[in-house]
Amino acid sequence: MSQRQSDRQFATFLRSPPPRDTRSTSRAPKRTRRPLRDEILDLLGEHHLTIAGLASIIGIHPTHLSVVLRGIALPGMTVAIGIRITECFGLNPDYFYEVRQYQLLESINADPKLVDRLYDRYVRRPQ
Repeated sequence: MSQRQSDRQFATFLRSPPPRDTRSTSRAPKRTRRPLRDEILDLLGEHHLTIAGLASIIGIHPTHLSVVLRGIALPGMTVAIGIRITECFGLNPDYFYEVRQYQLLESINADPKLVDRLYDRYVRRPQ
């Protein structure tokens, strides 16, 4: 993609309406449980953007975004790109389920006692 095409897509993005009017209301969900892929594809459609256009706006190579959308990216990569996308569209940083899940698992893994407590409470059956 040439710089001129990228500039045109960015200008179109800036002129497009805010992401989903329902998200800006007080009743709007601050988080989604829908797969990241589905949400991103909807956002692309709403803003008339391509994968390459969004990738350019958030400063990554289109291949990286494509890998995330196909579900074959490493979790940390998915989270980093998911957070960039939330910033781009003015969403909460924890909007995507995959971001919340990854951050929660990182927090749990950092605390071995918490792992044991959660295991005992939710997994281990009383004898």
